Amino acid sequence: MKIVLFDLDKTLVDESYRATDSVGLTRALVQAKTNGILCGLNSDTPLPRLLSWHRTLGFDRFQAAPLIAENGALVAIGERTTYVSDSLRSFSALRKAAISRLDRPMESTLAICCDALEAVQNWQVGVNLPFGFKAFVFIDHLRECSFAAWYRSVNKAGHLLRDVRFARKCDSRLRAAELPVSDAQVAWDFNQEYCLTIIRDNEVTKTQGRAQLVQQYGGGCACYMVGDSRIDIIDLPSVVHCAVANASDDLKGLAAYTATSSHTQGCIEILSWIASHGGPARGFCNDKEHPSDASPTVLRNNTRCSHATRRHVQEEGMAIAE
Repeated sequence: MKIVLFDLDKTLVDESYRATDSVGLTRALVQAKTNGILCGLNSDTPLPRLLSWHRTLGFDRFQAAPLIAENGALVAIGERTTYVSDSLRSFSALRKAAISRLDRPMESTLAICCDALEAVQNWQVGVNLPFGFKAFVFIDHLRECSFAAWYRSVNKAGHLLRDVRFARKCDSRLRAAELPVSDAQVAWDFNQEYCLTIIRDNEVTKTQGRAQLVQQYGGGCACYMVGDSRIDIIDLPSVVHCAVANASDDLKGLAAYTATSSHTQGCIEILSWIASHGGPARGFCNDKEHPSDASPTVLRNNTRCSHATRRHVQEEGMAIAE
């Protein structure tokens, strides 16, 4: 069996969270199922939102399709959800502390715990949001094992705007606050493009989430990861990486195959390549490293293996070598 895991943001969907070829993706997923390929999602997205995308994009046609959420912290296969991280209580406390720190009525800033992506995409002042505030902080209540806060200012027409200066100010306030998690426990990511802060358990990555699939599917399965950035690197030698055309150079350097198209169309192209040339790959049972050992040394070793794999694909045009 071949299992293909797709990142969501800037991979299956573009920066505006739209599939660039939804009809083509539907056809590709139908063909993948016919070819015996199991497709799933592996994203930093929280599980409830990932389940919605799972249905919207057509992944629900696969029985027990794997869903790896919050950068590997949760794994859902069918009706079963496994928590890879045990930090639920810490992040619940972090959300409360963040609201206290970022809610500034005297500065006309209101912090709200809600479905943050829904808020920044669709909410409007005077409809979903009260008048009288110059800025809003939306803290994502869908996340269980991580934290995300989206920062938006309000223009004269009442529209929410990405404001890097305001976002940096809020991020700095969070960093200076007394929070219920230590710097040693978490990885901190300020995303200037989306104007948001994400805080994760620093011991949880997409590698750990993928390792849970071993227990479900056992050995002999070939695993592929399709993404657009370094965070999509699964630090195990049995995983074959593929990149969409808009991917970062470091992921392209590791990829066995890089699509000529971006986003959804690139994913369609990659699925076609996997069906025709993307195997055999090493199965789950051949992983030598433990997921918790994701050190820089292991990553460098994996980089060398991946470059060798990529050269073999380019030279032979088909099989992935061990």
